[in-house]
Amino acid sequence: MNKTGMWRLAFLFSWITLVAGPANAHAFKNDGGGYERFIEGVLVIVAYPSAILPLVTLGIFLSLWQKEGFLKALPAMLVGAILGLGLGAVSGPWILPATQAAGGVVAILAALLTRPNQLLALGMSFVLTTMVVALSVEGHGFLELPLMIHLGIFFGLYLVVAAVSSWTRLTLEHIDKSWVRIIWRIAASWIAALMILYVAFTLNGS
Repeated sequence: MNKTGMWRLAFLFSWITLVAGPANAHAFKNDGGGYERFIEGVLVIVAYPSAILPLVTLGIFLSLWQKEGFLKALPAMLVGAILGLGLGAVSGPWILPATQAAGGVVAILAALLTRPNQLLALGMSFVLTTMVVALSVEGHGFLELPLMIHLGIFFGLYLVVAAVSSWTRLTLEHIDKSWVRIIWRIAASWIAALMILYVAFTLNGS
């Protein structure tokens, strides 16, 4: 990737993060059939930068940790997603900056650590998944939403992490160059900076 491409990527991430609207509780429609509710749950993850950016970072982090990092982290992510439903029921507006801060920590670790250990990787997967799900259902009671919305949120979460983890893994496997790993670590550092800015703007009331 040349310098022009890198700056374009940085601009894209910056634009996505900074144009995001205020983080209010998601107003689910709760109507339509099961498919419509499922898609609504998926969109809560993939259409909101505040949810998708931490998960993009987690996908990078897991593949930098191990080739099969995503698969090994799945149990921790599943437990975290279930607990996130409970956390979301008791959380408030603080969950947004807290989730971005946690994502920033994961991004910094991905950028700095050449080989994260297993405990750290699984722990970060659990924490970040818990917080993203809590952010997605914030403002709603425990299991208040229809089952298909919950399933859509879970699917969207795993879809994002799996996709990013797969892209990271494929480049690391098929381009046998040390600079590929460096590029992914640089990308993680950019996302870390963006999420720190996100936290600053949120706490400042912007």
